[in-house]
Amino acid sequence: MVDSSVTPGARRRAKRAPRARGAASALDLTLLGDLDEGLPVPLYVQLAEKFAAYIRQAGDLAVGTCLPSENQCLEFFRVSRPTVRQAMAELSAQGLIRRERGRGTFVQNARIEHDITHVFEEDMRAKGRTVTFRVLENIQMPAPSRLVGVFDAADRAGLRRIRRVRSLSGRPISLEDRYIPARYAEMLDEKLLTGSSIFLLLRRWAQAGTIRCVNAVRSELAGEEIIELLGVPPGTPVLVRETSYYGAHSTPLMYSSVSFLGPSYQFCFETEMKIA
Repeated sequence: MVDSSVTPGARRRAKRAPRARGAASALDLTLLGDLDEGLPVPLYVQLAEKFAAYIRQAGDLAVGTCLPSENQCLEFFRVSRPTVRQAMAELSAQGLIRRERGRGTFVQNARIEHDITHVFEEDMRAKGRTVTFRVLENIQMPAPSRLVGVFDAADRAGLRRIRRVRSLSGRPISLEDRYIPARYAEMLDEKLLTGSSIFLLLRRWAQAGTIRCVNAVRSELAGEEIIELLGVPPGTPVLVRETSYYGAHSTPLMYSSVSFLGPSYQFCFETEMKIA
């Protein structure tokens, strides 16, 4: 398939030009091979697929690798600038790369896929990954005004607030803020808070086979605290998931607000739709 955004003259000049080998980049473009103009697949899709295949095959070894510049890709693959930019946008949408202004484009850790009907820690450990926590705060306090409607009157005077940084295989990925009635919080010891899931106890508190969850998800830009604690640059998008948990007889068990790094995280869930 011919890249229609390149003029015939430019294409002839490009064919005569020697191919750049990406010497200034940690990723050698010769490993990716050529694009095939004869395929009924857009060139930007082919280019994105070649980079994606390399990144997935290399796995963790590719993380942090600097991708070749636009100009290097233009010369090596003999395509237009819009084609390269579309390919990079596709890789970014897949969560495979990150762009840093003034520095370049880098391979990042694979996007985390989490089925929110499962406990995150159990989901990740089933995939062979280690989840740990760093406790920032563990205090007792009255319910904030925004949570008055979540907890019963008897619990509002004494909630345990637990703030933790959650890490996956040693990499900080989220900041969680949880509020639990004090009568339940007595069971929360240091071992559980730093290395286990609070949901181990939540099952016991629920006194039911299932827990009802009321979720709200929004996006925002990382604030100063997220930037510092999770080590991300300003402007990083964040997914904030707020959840109220209820046990038997709609008894409030916990409220949580968890901020995930948007480029590195993906919610998955299955639901039914009501059609009037």
